[in-house]
Amino acid sequence: MQGVKAVPREEINTLASACEKTEWGSHVSGLIEEFAKEYGFKLRKSLLYAAKSVDLSSEVRSLKAARPDVMLFTSYTSDAILMVKTLKAQKAHPKIIWGQDAGFEKPEFREALGDSINGILTRTVFLPKVVDIKKLAGQVNDLYKERDRKRPGRRFGPGLYRASDLGGRAGEGRFNRAQGHTGCGQQY
Repeated sequence: MQGVKAVPREEINTLASACEKTEWGSHVSGLIEEFAKEYGFKLRKSLLYAAKSVDLSSEVRSLKAARPDVMLFTSYTSDAILMVKTLKAQKAHPKIIWGQDAGFEKPEFREALGDSINGILTRTVFLPKVVDIKKLAGQVNDLYKERDRKRPGRRFGPGLYRASDLGGRAGEGRFNRAQGHTGCGQQY
């Protein structure tokens, strides 16, 4: 992807989040608020929605009205699919869509949405046994541990670490969308 320019931090400074109204979603919503403050992002909208919703139109309208650079989601599969379909139907085009693991990682998500998921960021849980099969995975994990000793072993940490690292790189003018597994700025 030659020719893709760096993303300045100012262009990804505002956030909006939508998390399902469960213990997990509520906890993640709180972490998003905490980390947004800690890393200097402006959280314009944070909402909890009913899990297994049949319609997310009003939630997407509310997120769009906040005009964030980045939209963050915590959803299981059916909600993740519905959220992305609704975002597309309402022509929402944030610079980044970040789907928090779970529904955004399932094969059903990819099967249902096809190419419209290109550019959606996510994270997954690191399984320590993978280093026995793929040595590079262990080397990457060691790099994350070395750079973020404050939060070793937290499931949420590596994904947010990567997001904050990307934000930091953007602010320094070092981040290029073609680096890493980001897909930033991909619009559907």
